[in-house]
Amino acid sequence: MKQNMNCSGSTRVDGGEYGEVRVSASLRVDGDLRCDALQCSGSAKIEGALSCAGEVRCSGSVKVAGEAAMQEGRFSGSVEAQSLHCTGTLQCSGSAKIEGGMQLGKARFSGSCAAEGDIHAEELEIAGSLRAPAVEAERFHASGVFRIDGLLNAGEITLSRGGLYQAGDIGCTTLRVVQDAHVISLGRRKRALEAQSIEGDTLELLDTQAAVVRGRFVCVGAGCVIDRVEYSEDLTVEDGGIVKEPVRC
Repeated sequence: MKQNMNCSGSTRVDGGEYGEVRVSASLRVDGDLRCDALQCSGSAKIEGALSCAGEVRCSGSVKVAGEAAMQEGRFSGSVEAQSLHCTGTLQCSGSAKIEGGMQLGKARFSGSCAAEGDIHAEELEIAGSLRAPAVEAERFHASGVFRIDGLLNAGEITLSRGGLYQAGDIGCTTLRVVQDAHVISLGRRKRALEAQSIEGDTLELLDTQAAVVRGRFVCVGAGCVIDRVEYSEDLTVEDGGIVKEPVRC
């Protein structure tokens, strides 16, 4: 039977396997930590990897020298790791700083996330801020801020016009920039979406600046400035949107 660990003072232990781990003060683990669940309202520093069969819940601080792997994650505090792997649902209203990449199931960031490696997810929602070299997801929704230096690749992308988004290139099946009923864009200095290229089947754009847009069905709406649009089926330009060079392919 696995032993539980309850840290209410300053504790230092060797790596090993435990049941439930609760940290309300300070914990340092010299090596890998394997556990059924981890709850941290204090600070935990793991010198190796973290492998949690259940949920990691953190309202304090967790630092992992290696990979942090878990089934579920809830972070209202801060988490740092070499890489992060969550097979279930991840919710982060605090801060996440990942030196490598992230493998995620369904994730929502309403706080801040900075990853130095690529992010792969089934479903990703950004209501806070995100920065990463590249992102791949089946479904991607954003209403906050993101900067993706390389490729954002997703089947379905929905972006709220009230956010600020930068990507090198975007590849998708559908992309929609939507106007939220409660958001009024007045006097903003930057457009909602900026990208070098956007490519997909159905593209509905608002407040977007891009060098090249390629798609089957393309709608360029208010606030858009597109240098070149290559379309195969239909191009609609409305509400003062600008397409400098439309090309039917």
